[in-house]
Amino acid sequence: MLGSCVVAAPAKVNIGLKVLPGAAGGYHNIESVFQAISLFDTLEVEALGEGEGCAVSCTGADLPPENTLTGAYRSFCRETGLSRGVRVKVTKRIPLCSGLGGGSSDAAALVFALERLFGLTLGPRGRARVAERVGSDVFFFLLGGGCAVVTGRGQHVRPIPARGDLFFVPVFPGAGMSTGEAYGLVDQTFAQGYAPVGPALPELEALYHGPVEDWGFVNTFTAPVSARLPAVAQALGDLHNAGAVFADLSGSGSAVFGVFVSQDQARRAACRLSARWERCCVATCVCSGPLPEQAFLTEPSRRPQEEDWYADYGDKDSQGLGGGQVKSLCNGNIR
Repeated sequence: MLGSCVVAAPAKVNIGLKVLPGAAGGYHNIESVFQAISLFDTLEVEALGEGEGCAVSCTGADLPPENTLTGAYRSFCRETGLSRGVRVKVTKRIPLCSGLGGGSSDAAALVFALERLFGLTLGPRGRARVAERVGSDVFFFLLGGGCAVVTGRGQHVRPIPARGDLFFVPVFPGAGMSTGEAYGLVDQTFAQGYAPVGPALPELEALYHGPVEDWGFVNTFTAPVSARLPAVAQALGDLHNAGAVFADLSGSGSAVFGVFVSQDQARRAACRLSARWERCCVATCVCSGPLPEQAFLTEPSRRPQEEDWYADYGDKDSQGLGGGQVKSLCNGNIR
C-alpha cells in the first residue's frame, strides 16, 4: 500500500442537456452527452491512522466543512469497513457552481485514491452506491470513462467513444446560482407550457460523432439561466463571435463553453476572450479508457508542476490559461 498519492479530477461539459418535465422523488430525469475535458483539480491524499476521519484543506476555493469529499469518504467507509483516516489537499482549478462537475469529480477521484491507498476495490456496484449517496454527476466520473450518454437522474451511464478532434474553451462568467435555483427556473418554464426540445435520445451518440456544425444539441437550462444572468448570455455571444462552431451552457451553469475544430482557433479565441473574461482556458477531450486508470498521476515525490497541465484557469498571477498563459499567447504569434 502507498502512503500517499496525487490524483487528477477532470471537469466535464454537457453536450446537450435535455431536462424532462415531472420530478420523480425530487429529481428530474435528463438526457445528455457528458464529455470529460482536460481541465483538472488535483488531490493530494495521505493515509492516516485509525479513526482519524477525513481532513480536507483546499486552495483556490472555500469548501464548507461538509462537502462531496467528506461524503465520498464516509460512503466508501460504509461500503468497505475502512476505519483509517485520510488527509486531502485539494487544488481547485474547476470553479465552484459552474456546471463543470468539479465537486463530483473530486469525490470520484478520492474514491480512486482510497482504493489505491488501502488496496480495496469497490467494483461497479459499490461505486454506484457511493454515487447514489454523494451526487448525481458522481455516477459519470466513477463509471463513465471519458464520454458517455447519461440518462435518468444521472445514474444510467452508457460509455461511448470520445472524440479526439475537438478543442473546448470554457468560460466562467463569475455570476452563478445553485443547481436548485436553476431547476426552479426550468420548472417555471414547464409550468408556462414549455416542452423540451433537442434531439431524441437514440440520436445523441451519432450526432455527437457527426460534424459539429450540424449539432442540434440543446441545453434546457440555457434560456432561463441566460435570462436571469446576463453575463451568461454575454459570454455565449462572445464565444460565437470568437468563432466557436458550437457554444452552450454546461450543466445548469454558469460556465459556458465553445467548441473549436483546431487548437489554433481555440487558442486565438481564448486570447480574445481573456480581454473580457478572466477565467477562460483551452481544453481537449479526455478521450478513452475508464477515468480510474487515467486519474493517478504520480506519487508526491514526483508531483507535477503547473506547466504539466494542458489547461488551468488559474488566477492573475498563475501560469494557467486563465492568467499568465493566455497573456503570453497574446504576446506571441497568436493575435
